[in-house]
Amino acid sequence: MVIAIAKNVASKSTNGKKIAEEILKDKKPKRGIELPLRDCVELYDDDANDSFNDTLRFVNLGDYKEVTSSLSIALDAPVNCEEGFKEFDTKSLISNENNVLSQLISIALFFSVLLR
Repeated sequence: MVIAIAKNVASKSTNGKKIAEEILKDKKPKRGIELPLRDCVELYDDDANDSFNDTLRFVNLGDYKEVTSSLSIALDAPVNCEEGFKEFDTKSLISNENNVLSQLISIALFFSVLLR
């Protein structure tokens, strides 16, 4: 179950990153949106992606303590992404993707804690 959710989470993370990149590329972002969007791309690219890869590796090793740890780190990406928009007092253009991702990671965290 954790593997399936982790793969789904990785897919949703990629989707959020692509949407942010498309907004940056296709439109001239409104003032105050470009920096938080760039931060979100970086968060999804670095923190979330690495954490999802670690999660899958730790699941295969049966190390559910580390699964929980890597999922907790992954949860920071959508949360920090949203916080970046709040810091600039602007509306997030990818809040739906961040919310879905946060919920999926939370579900995976729940199951990983049960497996410990």
